[in-house]
Amino acid sequence: MNNSLKKPPVKKADLGRILAIDNLHLDIRYAYPDDLIPILDDIPEVHRAKNGGDGLIWVNGKKLQRRRAMALRPFFADPFGWGCDGENAKVTALELCLKIFYNQKTALKLYTPFLHSFVKDWYGYAGNVKIDITDFLLDNYYRCSEELLNYYYIDTKRNIHEVDIWQHHNGSTSCIVEGEEMEGESLKAIKEKISLKLARHILHT
Repeated sequence: MNNSLKKPPVKKADLGRILAIDNLHLDIRYAYPDDLIPILDDIPEVHRAKNGGDGLIWVNGKKLQRRRAMALRPFFADPFGWGCDGENAKVTALELCLKIFYNQKTALKLYTPFLHSFVKDWYGYAGNVKIDITDFLLDNYYRCSEELLNYYYIDTKRNIHEVDIWQHHNGSTSCIVEGEEMEGESLKAIKEKISLKLARHILHT
């Protein structure tokens, strides 16, 4: 596309401005209840959870809840999951990003690449990973631009799909939907094109 954005150079000092945590190093622990007692018996709160398949996540020692992610994407599968790129993994990626990044808009713009960079590769039923998100942020910082608008749609199986729309300085817009590059003279025009292609209305958070 002629109007597509080039990734701007990023300084590491810029990265701290979008973080809600103290540093770029994350200690993430994930587990299913049946695995918790032998593996994570040092955490008292897990002893009550052995009777279900509800995934549990901690970031830097603090347990995550799903409430914010489920409110933003109400058709997400429940509960947390990982080791794939399905709905359970998506809610995990979004909730992690809501914890890591300073505001909701940033989390929504970054959770899909976060899913593919990290969560889908966490194989096994329980584990502990330490990641430095510096390289991830350097590669994806351009997505924090105000020119990137975050939409989504729900398919017939109630799965959620993200749609990135770039709104350029001249007022034109562009995006890629299901592998097809699309352009519009305005945001309204491209939203209509996308909705026609998908036979679905796209939604904005």
